[in-house]
Amino acid sequence: MRGGFYHRFRTQDQEDIRLRDLNRECISLLWYYLRPRIKTLGLSLLAMLGVAGSAMLTPYLLKIAVDDYIVAGRMEGLVLVVILMIGTAGVSWFSSYWETFLSASVGQGTIRDLRRDLFSHIQKLSVDFFASRQTGSIMSRITADVNAISELVRGGLVSFVSDMVTLLGIIIIMVILHPTLALVSFTAFPVIYAIIKLLGHRMRKAFHEVQASMAAMSADVQENVSGIRAVQSLARERGSIERFEQVNLQQFRASMKAVMAFGLFFPGMTVAGTFGTAIVLWFGGLQVAAGNISPGVLLAFLGYIRRLFMPLRDLSQVYNTFQSAAASLDRINNYLKITPSVQEPVNPVSLKGEGPVRLQLGNVTFGYDETPVLKDLNLNIEPGEVLGLVGATGAGKTTLVNLITRFYDVDAGCILLDGVDIRQLELRELRRIMAVIPQDVFLFPRSIAENIAYGNPETSKEQIIDAAKKVGVHQFIISLPRGYETDVGEEGIRLSGGQKQLLALAQAMLGEKRLLILDEATSSVDAFTEKTMQNALQETLPGKTVIIIAHRFATLTLANRIAVMGEGKIVDSGLHEELMERSEEYRELYLKQQVD
Repeated sequence: MRGGFYHRFRTQDQEDIRLRDLNRECISLLWYYLRPRIKTLGLSLLAMLGVAGSAMLTPYLLKIAVDDYIVAGRMEGLVLVVILMIGTAGVSWFSSYWETFLSASVGQGTIRDLRRDLFSHIQKLSVDFFASRQTGSIMSRITADVNAISELVRGGLVSFVSDMVTLLGIIIIMVILHPTLALVSFTAFPVIYAIIKLLGHRMRKAFHEVQASMAAMSADVQENVSGIRAVQSLARERGSIERFEQVNLQQFRASMKAVMAFGLFFPGMTVAGTFGTAIVLWFGGLQVAAGNISPGVLLAFLGYIRRLFMPLRDLSQVYNTFQSAAASLDRINNYLKITPSVQEPVNPVSLKGEGPVRLQLGNVTFGYDETPVLKDLNLNIEPGEVLGLVGATGAGKTTLVNLITRFYDVDAGCILLDGVDIRQLELRELRRIMAVIPQDVFLFPRSIAENIAYGNPETSKEQIIDAAKKVGVHQFIISLPRGYETDVGEEGIRLSGGQKQLLALAQAMLGEKRLLILDEATSSVDAFTEKTMQNALQETLPGKTVIIIAHRFATLTLANRIAVMGEGKIVDSGLHEELMERSEEYRELYLKQQVD
């Protein structure tokens, strides 16, 4: 069915946009992807004319066969008509194949290029973009919305032109053959209009209910699969099942309403077609009996009236395709207009030299949504220094890491690496020379070897094994059934928190890392794993400038100096003994941990 029943089921942030609401930007965007394929689309439309022409020619050949040969008893000429009809069927088959192939080529090519560009654009957007949007909403742009554009190009445009040409062609032929009988045939049009008018709103409402219920069900499944450990550890399986049964039942009911709407629409169109056929047969039969028209004309009209209702039915569904694609095109265009808040430098510079870098933060001020987090923060870290950073929850430690890595840009002040403002460095170069090990390590559902080498895909197997040995995780890996080829599962679910931390540390061992940041990396691991990580860090620290953000003070034994954060500033720095004497903030943090 043109228009596609399930193509109407869009998920997530669904909204209706009328065709006339589309702006020039959206039309230009569509034209940008259609322009390289305009010749292919033109050939598809040409093939469509072959299909439409064959459909209009067949009933007329029946008229000729009946009136000129069968009624006249000239059977020798009937063979020629039969050959022409078979030839027409061949042309229809050939044209239909190429119309389908060429239009699909345009649609799939558009999907490939648009999805590639959209994904590439999203990959370059800053972290604040992802922080303000749900994953499902972003995914729906790349999947459902792009598919809707393909449906428009592949089916909507070609189908619309095909249906319009067929409809106008049949009407013109019918009027030429017999104007009075044509007018009688058109008495079925008000019935068709009434069906579309009455059921159209009901169908659109049913579509929206299905879309909303599918979005709710997808969100519920994603939520429960992502949090399966919490569900099972808190024995909430029954509650999750009951909740899913509710959203699943809502989706079932909404789908059945949509099916019922379609169940009324298409039989209604069939009834309207039968009504038109009956009217033509009754009035045309009277005209044949009166000798006003020939039997062939009546036979041709019966053929045309049957073909007349197919494009009318299809056009009502093609409108849904256009409306769906219009909303998707607008949403995709809005995404493509978003510019990264963290911009690449116009005239980038490169860091010179090798080895550990000097990190300087001067009067750094930053806040989320105009809420200040860091206020005139100043900090200098010498090359090769291991700085411990402590502070109460909410002091801004992780925010500081986000600024150093340029996930966000400072509102005021500057961050320098070897005297160069990090805003003058290409993001690729900046992040190539540093490694961040967060508290919650993210691993891709790939092999252990692929995860270790993710940041350096050219790394050899020997280098991967050497890095694993240095961090003390090699023996664990080779004890697994598939060793380094073991799949870690979704988000590393097959590994413990400590094992994921060690893999992240092994990952940091590879490449030319000059700055290493541990953001609460040992806060969720056991004492044995923490000791293993400390031993591994002894192997990692030489040749790097290191920042250790720690909740556990035992980790800070590796630090040359400790800085204390409070109220968005560095309030003090020095050795442990010095800070215990003069820093009330540090002393409170230390004593609180001892009590804990």
